Amino acid sequence: MRAIRKTIDGVTYDTGAACPVHQVWEWNGEGGLAAERTLYRDDGGRWFELRREAGQLYGALQPLSAAEAALWLSRHGEGGDGVLSAGKGGGLRNGPRLRAVEPAGA
Repeated sequence: MRAIRKTIDGVTYDTGAACPVHQVWEWNGEGGLAAERTLYRDDGGRWFELRREAGQLYGALQPLSAAEAALWLSRHGEGGDGVLSAGKGGGLRNGPRLRAVEPAGA
């Protein structure tokens, strides 16, 4: 997946420079992929979420406070159905792909 960079209220959030912490997938009523949600934390300690709907190339980036990130993790933490945890080195393990041309584990 390409890195997404967005400046919100004077703060730049960049998925290419931040560490993905946790990722989950939402499924629609027919059992298909509805959205991919990834929680990130950057070197400055700022948290943000990237949500991509199925078929969407870039997605929506949303800054989160530390309390909101903790709530996000408590709702979507490890062990849940469809949850992907961060692997060694902060990289995410393989999961469903949104596009056929996206390499596994990207």
